[in-house]
Amino acid sequence: MLPLEAKNIVMCALADAWRKWRYRIKAKYYTPYQEDKEKLKQPPDDDRIEFDQWLQMVEYWEDEEVKVCIIFICALELHF
Repeated sequence: MLPLEAKNIVMCALADAWRKWRYRIKAKYYTPYQEDKEKLKQPPDDDRIEFDQWLQMVEYWEDEEVKVCIIFICALELHF
């Protein structure tokens, strides 16, 4: 059991690892393809991602509101 003081450090490390993993998956299996059909034909060859989860991720990344949020977050990161 970790001390309560370490919780923040551990949670930040986990969040960072999760963000990097999602970035690598998106960069390799989503971004290179223009059409949804292509993206769905090339699901990640990773046992940790089921096809249904991949469908949900593609739908999420294709959502216009999500795209706007991503652009906004990227713009903020450039200023800091």
